[in-house]
Amino acid sequence: MVALSLNQREVAQIVAALRNWLYDLEEGQDLEEAFIGHFSQHTMMEELEVESLIRRFRFDECQGVADFSQL
Repeated sequence: MVALSLNQREVAQIVAALRNWLYDLEEGQDLEEAFIGHFSQHTMMEELEVESLIRRFRFDECQGVADFSQL
């Protein structure tokens, strides 16, 4: 399990970036080429995988911790 201490603003930024990633994929941008250094050891996630990641993002407002235990 990976636990990060994130505030609501940081979580919102991450989710927005993931949604923007999906938008760029839908627009046909070659994100694997644009971010080639990030995918040298791992393959890029498909759209459904990114959508699942967004849904699995859990934020405990009281503790300010994003729970990635389902990743």
